[in-house]
Amino acid sequence: MNLNDKFSKNAIFMFFAASFSSLTNLIYQLVLVRNLTEIEYGILSSLISLLLIIAMPIAAFRTMVIKFISAFNIREKINKISSLFFIFLKHNLFIGLIIVGLVLLLREKIAYFLNIGSDIYINYLASILFLSAIYPVLSGFLQGMEKFYWEGTISIISGLIKIIFTFIFVKAGLNIIGGLVGFMISLLLGIMLYVLPIREVIIAMKDRVQVEVKEIKEMYCYFIPSMLFMLTMMALTNIDMVLVKHFFSPQDAGNYAIAQFIGKILFFIPSPIALVLFPRAANLLAEEKQHHHVLNKALLFSALLCFACISVYNLFPANLLGLITGKSNPASVLLGRLFSVAMSLFGIVNVVSFYLLSVNNFKFIKFLILATVLQTLAILLFHSTLAAVLIVLCVSSATLFLIFMRISWAEA
Repeated sequence: MNLNDKFSKNAIFMFFAASFSSLTNLIYQLVLVRNLTEIEYGILSSLISLLLIIAMPIAAFRTMVIKFISAFNIREKINKISSLFFIFLKHNLFIGLIIVGLVLLLREKIAYFLNIGSDIYINYLASILFLSAIYPVLSGFLQGMEKFYWEGTISIISGLIKIIFTFIFVKAGLNIIGGLVGFMISLLLGIMLYVLPIREVIIAMKDRVQVEVKEIKEMYCYFIPSMLFMLTMMALTNIDMVLVKHFFSPQDAGNYAIAQFIGKILFFIPSPIALVLFPRAANLLAEEKQHHHVLNKALLFSALLCFACISVYNLFPANLLGLITGKSNPASVLLGRLFSVAMSLFGIVNVVSFYLLSVNNFKFIKFLILATVLQTLAILLFHSTLAAVLIVLCVSSATLFLIFMRISWAEA
């Protein structure tokens, strides 16, 4: 393995940048889990899980932006890229406003389903959704231009901002609202930071050139499978928390949320690899060059990271859970063991999915859709205990892992 090639350098940088960003997210969660009651933390976790699912139609724009900015970056001038950037931004804002309107319209029903006494939290959720309609276009643009150093730096700064403001607001007694407002401020200030590396595109706005209708159609033909991928992946890794909040007591939901916190860390461990893999493979495809070798590197990095994390957590589950969350009751410790396996496997599936998207292979999406439907139905039918819910996740993730490994080997 040559650590001096461009892919490896970018992968290593994004790994450390994303790891530091993940550390800031961990600290953000630590501020919440150590200052909120288990019931309050369960409410906040269910809100964030719901947010991740319903925001997918706008978050999926990032994948499309990366894909086409990567291709345009090879053969087009900045004026054409500027035109493409503003088309993406306008369209995503339009879709975002529709989603925000629906959330506000249904806020009382959403609060009732999650067993939350007040719908005020849903209003804050809608504000986060609006800002989230801008963020993926800016982030996707930087990754498509392969400006990974800017992307990594901004993600780190945004994470630090989220910690600082969340700590201030939670200590001021705002509790759940404090966590949501800290999230909102980090998005807002992060958007402002993105202006710096894309100022060339903004300046070129006055000289933008026309993007042909057939090019826009091509992009949206790509967007639909991309959106389905993002939606199903988020549903697979978050619908359990939403349903647990609906079916179980507030205390049980809180215990589950604490264990889920461990699982989410392990899910995002290989995500920096996917961030670098996607534009690199898309560039190689656009240049009509071989791209299978970047998948092999990504799988190797991902497998090593996930295996190491599963091993470390399961050797010292109670100690690590207690150290991280400050709460290590036996129920959360057991659930954390199951979460570590399920989410690590989902993480590798996620990496392979990004590669397949980058090379226009959409056959895998049917497996994600089927798995999402079956997993949701299984939780609806088999939720007698929290462990039963997580066994469903383990079976789902293991099955998808085997299927996707076979797909990746066929590609390679």
